[in-house]
Amino acid sequence: MAGTIIVSSIKTDTDNSFIVRSNTGTTLFSVDTTTISIPDGSITSAMIANGTVIAADILDGTITTAKIADGNVTNAKIDSVANTKITGNIISSQITSVANTQITGNITQAQIATGVAGTGPAFIAYANTTTSLTSGVYTKITFNIEEYDTNSNFASSRFTPTVAGYYQISGGVGVGASATSVYAIVYKNGSAYNGQYTSATTLQASVSTLVYLNGSTDYVELYANFGSTQNNYVGDRTQTYFQGFLARSA
Repeated sequence: MAGTIIVSSIKTDTDNSFIVRSNTGTTLFSVDTTTISIPDGSITSAMIANGTVIAADILDGTITTAKIADGNVTNAKIDSVANTKITGNIISSQITSVANTQITGNITQAQIATGVAGTGPAFIAYANTTTSLTSGVYTKITFNIEEYDTNSNFASSRFTPTVAGYYQISGGVGVGASATSVYAIVYKNGSAYNGQYTSATTLQASVSTLVYLNGSTDYVELYANFGSTQNNYVGDRTQTYFQGFLARSA
């Protein structure tokens, strides 16, 4: 009969298991008290009827990447794979053929590879109430208008981002009367971090710097020091402003 396998021997071991071999000496399968062991390659896909093997029949970890032939996993077969099953970083060469229509939901910073800014916090604020600037004194500037604050990390004078990384921070303080010896300084955690000094007569002090913030306790503020006592200019963000964004995650 076509397809019939002639069994040449059945060997019974002392532990109540037995081995079934074909007439060519090939082990077809072995059975012990709990499992049936089938040699790799002895069962082909053509021998398995559609629907006879369900997910519950497959033990976790028994199907490795080496057992999956190239091309057998198609887009249609992975549409329902949960993102919790995907680990590691996705690099650009792995997503060149993925249509943007296949990506749904929001991508958080935690899901993006290290070094990619992605959805990190950004803010810009300006003042419409004055801060009194005493000559020769470094004074913290208060900003009471937020143009945007993407992650609700800015309040009054302080930016405390909740994503660790390297932030580009800049600010400016304008005044109504020109002054010399003008300073604008970014303070980190209450201490001067980086500033800019202008000795020429000017109506504005400005500063821009890159600073690392740990995403929990680190914060930055803007301070200014003019060579004469006066109030800062208010009304729009062209004069007295404070802004920043995540340039690179930690």
